[in-house]
Amino acid sequence: MLRFAAVQVASFTSDRSIYEQVLETERIRNARRINRVRVVVTTIFLVQWLIAPLITAPEFKSIAMRIDAAYWVIAITLWLLARRSERIAHVCILSIGLLDIPLILLKNRFIISAFATHTGIPTQEEFAGLYGTIWLAMAVLLPCLYAVLLSFTLLALRRTQVAVAGVLSMTCVATLLAHIGIPGRLIVAACMLLLLATGLATYTTDRSISLVAEVAKAQSRRAKLRRYLSPSVAEMIEASGAEGFPGELREVTVLFSDIRGFTSMAERLEPIAVVGLLNAYHTAMSDIVFQHGGTLDKFIGDGLMAYFGAPVSQPDHASRAVACALAMQERLAEMNVVRQSQGLPALRIGIGLHSGPVVLGDIGSPQQHDCTIVGDTVNVASRMEQLTKQRDVPILISRQTRELVGDAFQFDDAGESALPGRIGHISTCVPLASLKK
Repeated sequence: MLRFAAVQVASFTSDRSIYEQVLETERIRNARRINRVRVVVTTIFLVQWLIAPLITAPEFKSIAMRIDAAYWVIAITLWLLARRSERIAHVCILSIGLLDIPLILLKNRFIISAFATHTGIPTQEEFAGLYGTIWLAMAVLLPCLYAVLLSFTLLALRRTQVAVAGVLSMTCVATLLAHIGIPGRLIVAACMLLLLATGLATYTTDRSISLVAEVAKAQSRRAKLRRYLSPSVAEMIEASGAEGFPGELREVTVLFSDIRGFTSMAERLEPIAVVGLLNAYHTAMSDIVFQHGGTLDKFIGDGLMAYFGAPVSQPDHASRAVACALAMQERLAEMNVVRQSQGLPALRIGIGLHSGPVVLGDIGSPQQHDCTIVGDTVNVASRMEQLTKQRDVPILISRQTRELVGDAFQFDDAGESALPGRIGHISTCVPLASLKK
């Protein structure tokens, strides 16, 4: 029973993994965007020295141009490296706090020193005049400049980087404003403004990450539904908005199928041929399961497990399962015609069906879980499939399934059989290949 109670591990990446992958992909994409913006801005810095330099004094202009040239070289280097390597792009997302803010601090400090050398820093009384207004305008522009830089840290999608950039921005602004003699109350106001901007940026980052997590969870859930359920059933569950199945008793019909002699066949094939064969076979059989409204529970090597009657109730689940089993045999016959025309051996499969109560629910760990069924009915259906080998029949169903089907199909009685690992016998029968008209 443990075999069928196992979680469908490796069938799908967990919601958490998908969320992390989406988040990491967006961070790398944003890092490359930041690099492109940095190249454009630093190029403008260099060009402005040729068109309208902020500083005309030769002794200051030369140093300022060197700073901007070094900034431009670093920007170009990061841009080129990040285009070639995702790992480097991931590191580049740290560059705003570690590169841009310190370099801009250095450049602003130098520009302010250059202006102060020629004009002098105004006294507290001079700040009220026109001359002081120029410095006050600079005091307003500096917090705005760092607020813009801070907004770019949102692209990192990390709270810690936003917080670090915020602290660095406040430190830079306070240092520069104190350097030019701005009154203390205005410095505090500027820092409070940046603190507010940091808080808003942190909140926005949290909301962005939460939205990514919600989208990833929805995408993962939708992918699982559409992989294991027929399109119509998947749409019904999506429309209902159900988040999961805590565990409930259901009456279902379980179907197991297996390729006969697959192990010996696989030994004679190349690994890539084995994978191609299984992919083609499982694709064809899962399509049949979906066409009959079944749920594909799992692939088990060369076999598969499906059930009918859950998660959406189906009063005719037994008839659907029998019709599905017959359709699977018909589809296999079509595949064998193609295989034999290519000189390949024909495939044979055995299918076992049993109806009864099961427990349906999300089983697994918080990191990895899937909706599956467990119970004695599952074990019996598996042994019914194994029994087809001994009876040399393509399909074998239990008496319980036969009684639920009624007169929808014709059957041949296959007698009673002992199932491995079980006490007593079970009545079996074989469905004929055509529906009663």
